[in-house]
Amino acid sequence: MQRICWLWCFWCPSALALNTWCQLRENDSCKGQRHLLFDRWKSPSSQGCPWHQPKDFGFGDFSGLVDFADWDTDGYIDVLEARGHGMRHEIVWFQQHAGRPRDTRHPRDSRRPIFSKKVSLMNWTAQIDGFTVADWNKDGFNDLLICSEHAVLFMMNGEDGLLSSGEIARNISSCKFVKAIDFDLDGDLDLIVDHKYFERISDVQVEERQGAANPLQIVENGQLWAVEDWDNDGDLDLLVERLVGDGQGYAFIYLEQLSDGSFREPRENPFHGLSSIESRYIGLTRNHLADLNGDGSLDLWQMGSFSDCNYVYELAHVRDEVLVEHTVSENPTHPFVDLDMLGDEVHLVDWNQDGLMDLILSRAHCNGVDAWDLVAFSLRRGQACYAHRNAPAIRYFQGQDDGSLKETFGVFDHIDPEPYNKDVWTPEPGGKYRISLADWDQDGDLDLILISGSNISFYQNQEGHLTWTDSALSHVPGMEVRFTDEDNAVTYLPELKGVSSQPIALDWDGDALTDLILAPEGRVFRRTRHDALEELSREENPFRTLPPTTATDLQWRLVDCDGDGDLDLIRLNRSQRLEACERKGDSFNCSSRFKCLEWEQGRPQIYSFDLWMEGNGHLSLLGTPVSPQRRAKFWSQGFCLPSQQCNGKGQCRNLQGICQCIRGHDLDDCSGCQVGFASDGDGCQACAADDRGETCSGRGICRDDRFARHQLNISNSTRLLARGDGSCLCNEETFGGMDVTGKVNCASGRCPDGFEEVRTAEVASAHCQACAAGSSSVDGAPCSPCLPGSAAGIGRATCESCAAGHFSATVGNSECLVCHAGSYAAAGSNMCGQCPPGTYSTIGASNCTWCPNGWVAEGASPTCEPCLAGTYAHEGRFCRNCPSNTISTSGRSECEPCVGFFLVAYADTQRLTCQASMLNLFFAVATCLCLTVTLLLALWLCFYQLHIEDLSLQGDGLVVTTSRPHRILHWSSEASITLRNTGSPPLECLQTRGSFRAQALSGRDLKLIHPESVGTWDTSIGYLHVHIPAALLRTGFLRIPSVLWLILLLAAVVLLARQLLLHMTPLVSRRRRFREELVKLRGTVLSRCPSGPERAVTIGQLGWLCEFFLSFIKDRSMYYICSNLVTPLTEDCKLSYAELVGPKRVHWFVSHYWGTPFQEFVAAVRHHAKSDGAVEWQSTAYWVCTFSNNQWQVEAELGHGLWQESSFYKSLRSDTCQGTVMVLDEQAQPLRRAWCLFEILQTQLRSADRGSSFQGLLLCTSSGVLRNGQGGIEIAMKVANCLASLDLKDAKASDAKDEAMIRSLVEHMPGGFHATNSFVRRSIRDCLLVTHKNFEVDFGRLLTILWPTARFLLWFLLLSM
Repeated sequence: MQRICWLWCFWCPSALALNTWCQLRENDSCKGQRHLLFDRWKSPSSQGCPWHQPKDFGFGDFSGLVDFADWDTDGYIDVLEARGHGMRHEIVWFQQHAGRPRDTRHPRDSRRPIFSKKVSLMNWTAQIDGFTVADWNKDGFNDLLICSEHAVLFMMNGEDGLLSSGEIARNISSCKFVKAIDFDLDGDLDLIVDHKYFERISDVQVEERQGAANPLQIVENGQLWAVEDWDNDGDLDLLVERLVGDGQGYAFIYLEQLSDGSFREPRENPFHGLSSIESRYIGLTRNHLADLNGDGSLDLWQMGSFSDCNYVYELAHVRDEVLVEHTVSENPTHPFVDLDMLGDEVHLVDWNQDGLMDLILSRAHCNGVDAWDLVAFSLRRGQACYAHRNAPAIRYFQGQDDGSLKETFGVFDHIDPEPYNKDVWTPEPGGKYRISLADWDQDGDLDLILISGSNISFYQNQEGHLTWTDSALSHVPGMEVRFTDEDNAVTYLPELKGVSSQPIALDWDGDALTDLILAPEGRVFRRTRHDALEELSREENPFRTLPPTTATDLQWRLVDCDGDGDLDLIRLNRSQRLEACERKGDSFNCSSRFKCLEWEQGRPQIYSFDLWMEGNGHLSLLGTPVSPQRRAKFWSQGFCLPSQQCNGKGQCRNLQGICQCIRGHDLDDCSGCQVGFASDGDGCQACAADDRGETCSGRGICRDDRFARHQLNISNSTRLLARGDGSCLCNEETFGGMDVTGKVNCASGRCPDGFEEVRTAEVASAHCQACAAGSSSVDGAPCSPCLPGSAAGIGRATCESCAAGHFSATVGNSECLVCHAGSYAAAGSNMCGQCPPGTYSTIGASNCTWCPNGWVAEGASPTCEPCLAGTYAHEGRFCRNCPSNTISTSGRSECEPCVGFFLVAYADTQRLTCQASMLNLFFAVATCLCLTVTLLLALWLCFYQLHIEDLSLQGDGLVVTTSRPHRILHWSSEASITLRNTGSPPLECLQTRGSFRAQALSGRDLKLIHPESVGTWDTSIGYLHVHIPAALLRTGFLRIPSVLWLILLLAAVVLLARQLLLHMTPLVSRRRRFREELVKLRGTVLSRCPSGPERAVTIGQLGWLCEFFLSFIKDRSMYYICSNLVTPLTEDCKLSYAELVGPKRVHWFVSHYWGTPFQEFVAAVRHHAKSDGAVEWQSTAYWVCTFSNNQWQVEAELGHGLWQESSFYKSLRSDTCQGTVMVLDEQAQPLRRAWCLFEILQTQLRSADRGSSFQGLLLCTSSGVLRNGQGGIEIAMKVANCLASLDLKDAKASDAKDEAMIRSLVEHMPGGFHATNSFVRRSIRDCLLVTHKNFEVDFGRLLTILWPTARFLLWFLLLSM
C-alpha cells in the first residue's frame, strides 16, 4: 500500500526568507540590490503543483520530470510534464492563462499562476529520462529534445504535430539534466546533457567537447541542475549540487559566470545551506530555475517522487523593496553627500533631457512653509537663509556622466519671485513661493511653474532660457491655500494664511495633456484641448476622500507606487514624516497596510523630499534634513553593497558605479586580463618583456587572453575557455630571445638587409618593413635615403650608383632618371650637365659629341644643325658669317674665296654666290677677245699660206693671184715666199736655186721676183707660203704690220689680266693701311720674344685696333678678330700680334670667352685699367690669348700637352702678374670653358700664397669692375644667380685631352671642384656686398639732395593756401 505524505496544499506569502544576499544591479558594477529566497509553494499531496487541477493529478503519475518553457510563444511560461509508468509515457502541456495580470512590483503577492488547459502532446513507448523544449531547427516553433535509451532525439514541432526527425546525440549515460541553449553565443543552440557539452557545428550535427575543451568540466564532480542567467547580468550561470563535507550531505553550489567567460563561486551564495528535498534520494529529485510568475526573477522549483510520495517545492526569488539609507563613507554611493540643503525644497528631474538625474533646489527655507513649525526650527532655518542670502532663489545642479552633480549657473539666476532683506532677518515669513517643473507646453523641454502668494507664473523653456509667458495658468482663480469640507464650504486655516500652494503639473487623467494640481488643498485643474483649465468638481475630485489632516501637509508627490497604473500619493505631513495613500479608482486610501514605502529602520523626519524612479524600476528617495547637520539623506529600495566588489581585483567607484581594476585586470567586473596580460591562476601576469619593461620588447604580440580568444580555427566553446600563456609571438622570424622565466620576449634579433625596424600608428609593435624605394639598410639599421647620384628599389641593402647617362638629383630616389637629349652624365652623377655649345648628345648619353665641321649646336642641343649657306663653323659652337668676298654652301667648315681665272669675283651680300661686276665683266671679255685675237694672229702667222688661183707671166715678171687677200703690205719691201704643189717642175726647180720674193700689186695680186730669169710657167694650183719673219714684218692689217698688232694685243691682255687679278676688298685695303701705319710707328724691325709673360698688349694697343677696324668689327666676337685681323696681319711674319705691335711684360692676365663681342671685351678691360689707379692707365699690359699667343704655332703655345709649359701657366705664374681679370657676361660663359677653369685654378692657387701681392680674381663686365661696385646691381644679381646654380665640373674644351687634363688637375687639388666653386662664389659674394653698399650710399645721397627741395615745396604750398 502506497504511503500518502500530505493531503493538503498551501500558499505561504508571509514565510520567512531562507536566504538574503546582495546582487549587483543591472548595468552597475558596484552597487547592489538585496534579494530574498523564501518558501512559496509546499505541495507534497495529490493536489499536485500550481499547474495541476485535482482531477489532473493521479497518484504515482508525477515524476518531477518537467520543463518550463513558452511552448505557444505567447509570452507566458508554460509547463511541459512527462507522465507515466514504466515504458509508457506521455508529454503533457499545461498552458498558463495569458490574461492573468502580472504583479512584478510585489512578487510576494498571494496570487498564483493560472493554467487554463492541459494538452497531451505525444505518447512515448519507451522510458523518458529527460527532455527539454527549444526551437532546434529555427523555424519559429518550439520542438522537443527527448533523452531516451542513451540517446537524445529530436522531435520537430510543425503544423502536423510532433514528428520524429532523427537522433542528435548518442552514448548518453545519464539524462538528469537536458538543456538546449546558445552557450557559446554563436547564434545557434548547443546541447547540454548533465555535464556533457555538445557544440552545434551545423544545422544537423553536434560535436561533443571533452576535457579542457568542455566549458562544463567544472561541474563533473556534481550534478548540474540549471544553466540560466540567475543574476540578470546577461551571462549564463550554473546551479550545481555536490556532495560536501565528509559525505554527510549535498549542497547547492552557485557558479556565477564572469565577464571573461569563466565561472566562480561568489562569497554570497543565494543557495547557501540548501539542497535537494531529500539528499538521500537526490537521484529522484529534479531541480529547475524558472520564472513561472513572470516577475523577472528566476525561482527554484524542486520536485520529484520518492517513498510513494509526490512533492513540489517553490523557493521564490524576489527583490527586496525595503528603503535602505545610503550611509556616508569615504566612497559615497550618492551625489548629495556634500550639498548643504537645510530647509531647501528638492526636485529630482532630468532638466536637460540627457538621461541623467539633475537636482533643483528652491529656497523654501525663506518662505512661509515654516510658519507652523516651532520657533527654534524657524530661527535655525532663518540662519540658513541668511547664510545663503547671496545665492539665487532657485539653484540648478546638473548630473554628470560620472554620477556627480555640478552646480550650473545662468538658468534660474534671473528668477527672483519676491526679494527679501538679505542683510537683516526676522522670523516673519519671507518670499512666499512654490515651484513645479514639468513640460507644460509639451515641446519636450521642462518648464517652470511658480506660485507666489495668489499669483501663478509660467516660464517657458526656450532652448535652455526661461522666459515668462502668458498662458492658461495665469487665469487660475483663488490661489490662497484653502480646504473644502464635506459641505463644500471653503475654510481658511489661520496658521496657513498667506502661504502659497504647491503646484503639481502632470498628466492626471491620462489624456496626454499636462494638468495642474494644487496641494495641499487638492484642487485639480484639468487641461482641455483648447489649452484652458477646468477645475474638477467635488464629486469628480478623488482628493475629497483624503482625511482633513492632509490640509496641513508640507509637500505632496504623486507616483505610481504599487505599479497598478494609477498615481498614488506620497505626502509629507506636518510632523515631517512621509505617508502613502493608495489610489483606488476615484478615491484614496491612506491605510498603513499600503506597503508603498517600507523603511528598514522606521520612518525618518525630513523637511522636503522627492522621488526618482530609475529605468529598472528601482525607487529612490531624497530628503532634506531638519537637523543642523544639513546633509541630505538618500534611500533606495533594497540598496546594498556586495561583500566582494570588482571580483576582488579592483576598487569600486560607487558614485560612478564602475570598477577601477588593479594593474593587469580588465572588464566591468575586473575578471578579465588587460591587453598584455595573461591569466595565471587567480590573477593576471604581465607578458614577457625586455629589461625596460616593454611588453614583447615592442616587437611582437603577446599571447595574452585576448590573443588566445581571437585565434582562428577553434570552436566557440574553446574560445570561451581560451587563455594565453604570456609568451610573445614575434612579428618577424628573425626576432627572438627569452626572459628569465623562459618566455619568448622578442628582445634579440634584427631585421635582414633591406629592411628596417619600424612602428606605425596602425601597428604599435615594431616589425620589419622593407626599405622604401630610394633608401637602403644593412643589418636592420634604419633605412637611409640614397644620396644624389644613386638609387634603390624596394627592400635594397645598398644604393646603386646611377649608370652613365642617368642621374638622380635629390636624396631618396627610387630610380635614376635618364638624361634628356642635349645633356650628359657620367656614372654616379647627381645631375645632367648640359652639352656646351658646339656639342650634342642623344638620350642617355655619357658624354657630349662635338659637332662635325660645318655643323653647330647651341647649349643642350640634341642634334647638330648644318650652318646655312653663307656661313661656316670650325668648332661647332656657332656659325660665323663668311668673310668678305667668300662664299659657302650649307654645312661647310670654311668659306671659299671668290677667285676668277680672269675675272675678279665678289661675294653677294648673303655670301651665297660669287658675282662679277660689269666692269670686271667687260675687262674679262676684252681680255678674252684680245687673247683670242693674239692667238689667232700668231697661228695665222705661223701657218701662213694661200691657195694659188692663177700664176702667169705678165709683162716682165710672174704674177700670182691668190684665192683671198694676201695681207702683204704695199709699202713694205719684198717678202720672201715659197711656192708648193704648183705642178710645174721648172718652178719648183727654180726655187732650189733661190727663193722667190713677192711684191704686192693689189689685194690679191703679187709679183714674183727671182734672181734668175724665168720663163712662162703658168699654173692654177699650189700654195703660196710666206716665211715667218716676212709674215711678221711684211704682213699686217690696216696697213700696220702684224708684229705691231701682236705687241698691242699682248699689252692689252696683260693690262686687262692685271686689272682682274689684282683687284682688292675694303678689308684688305684696310689691313694694308694698318700695316703702313704700323710701319710708321714702329719701323720695319719686329721684336721677337719667347711665349709667356713677355707678350702682353696694352689697353691702348687694344683700343687702337678696335677703333681702326671699328666699321668691320661691329658686334663681332673674338672669333672674327682672330680669323679676319690677327691671322692675316701676322701672315707674313708668322709671329704673335703682340710681337707685331710691340710686346709688353704682363701686368694682368685676362680670362674671357671668345664669343663675347670684342667691343664689350675692350670696354671691360678699359674699365679695369682705369680702376687700377695707374696714372698712365693706357700703358697697363694685359695678357690676352688671342693677341699673346702665336696663332701660327698654337700647339707650341699649349706646351705640346705639358700644361706647365703652356703660355697660360707661364703668364699666370709670372711675378709681374697682379691678378686675373675675368670678363663676364650675364650667362657667365667663361666659366663653362675648360681653359678658363684652368685659369681659375691657377688663380686660386696663387691667391692661397701668403705674402704675395697677387690680387686674385676680379670679375669685370662692360659696365665696370664688380668688386668696386661699378657693374650695377642688376648685372651683379644676374651674374650671381647664374653662378649660384653653375657647377664648374661641367666646363668643356674643344680638345677632349685638354678637358681631361684640366679636370684631373682640379680633382687632385685640395677640395676639388667644391673648393673651386666656393672660390668663384665667394668672389661674386664680395662683389654683391660692395654693390649693395654703394647702392645704399647713392640712395642716401639722393634722398639728402631731394629732401630740402621737398621741404621748400611743402612750405611754398602752405603759404599759397
